[in-house]
Amino acid sequence: RDTLERCREEVVRLTRLATDLLTLARNEAGLSAQDRAEVDLREVAERIRSRFQAVAGEGNLQIRLSGPTAVVRGDQAMLERIVSNLVDNAVKHTPRDGTIGIAIAAGDPISLTVRDTGPGISEVDRPQLFSRFFRGDARPAHGDSTGLGLAIAKAAAEAHGGHLEFVGNDPGAVFRLVLPAALRHA
Repeated sequence: RDTLERCREEVVRLTRLATDLLTLARNEAGLSAQDRAEVDLREVAERIRSRFQAVAGEGNLQIRLSGPTAVVRGDQAMLERIVSNLVDNAVKHTPRDGTIGIAIAAGDPISLTVRDTGPGISEVDRPQLFSRFFRGDARPAHGDSTGLGLAIAKAAAEAHGGHLEFVGNDPGAVFRLVLPAALRHA
């Protein structure tokens, strides 16, 4: 049983790695016109917040969402992947009783900022944050990361004509996704 369980865990890990690499390749190839639709970034953030609420509750973490409706043009699944990666990292690195904030700012461009109350990103790790397979010194002990999350999120942001940046520590990590607003036609 132990051997089978270890094999199953390894298959799950390898499947996640293959999926991440495929997603990264698709992101780098860019989005075609048919991949784009109007997507409300606030609704995306709300779904992600709801999805992580149970895991966050185990550590008595609060996930707060603020900001207005903000419509962008893009691939909804890719946008959800970006926000999910950011929130997942925040949940993993925020200590018990901490807070994760997701803030939307409307305008052109639109921004979504994720901040946590964890230890932040060390000066040594910053240059490699968006590199493939980089996991950093502050990674959780359970180590189930492939080190592709931020690389995928950055490539997806760029495929949407935007960018993803590490803003700094305040006191935990602060990441900002910046995307062009959808142009509405009358």
